[in-house]
Amino acid sequence: MFKKSLLTVFLVVACFSAEKILAQLFGVWFKADFLIILIVFFNLSRGTRASLGVAFLAGFLRDCFATKMFGMSIFNYVACAYMTTLLKMYIYHIGSAAAHVLIVFLITIFSVCLQFVFTLTVSAVTFAGMFRHVLLPEVLATTILTPYTITKIRRCVSRLSA
Repeated sequence: MFKKSLLTVFLVVACFSAEKILAQLFGVWFKADFLIILIVFFNLSRGTRASLGVAFLAGFLRDCFATKMFGMSIFNYVACAYMTTLLKMYIYHIGSAAAHVLIVFLITIFSVCLQFVFTLTVSAVTFAGMFRHVLLPEVLATTILTPYTITKIRRCVSRLSA
């Protein structure tokens, strides 16, 4: 139990760090959300409870380093974990890499739209600006990196939990 919890914390911190490093290297036009990929991976491989734990930890970590209101990322990632559970019932086929990519694609769109609604309550943001500067780069980068990231996460989990 302790080993699994430590592995989960390690993966969340590693994915968060990878996001920040890529953001520094490529700027805002290539912003992949590795934490969403991790949440989807845990939901598909270990179930909803594990996914909720990862979502809460990922949201807490992101909120600690964000300038927006505390708790928005926690709510966003927990909602993404529940939405993954719903999509898993209708879309997911065990062992299908295309289903992984499709679920991550849909969950990333859901996450960005939820963030847009949160931001809209605080400041005036246009949908066109959000679409061009946030939704499009984040969805494309996350979707492109999903197969590679899931393969690396799966390898890391199998090596460290064996």
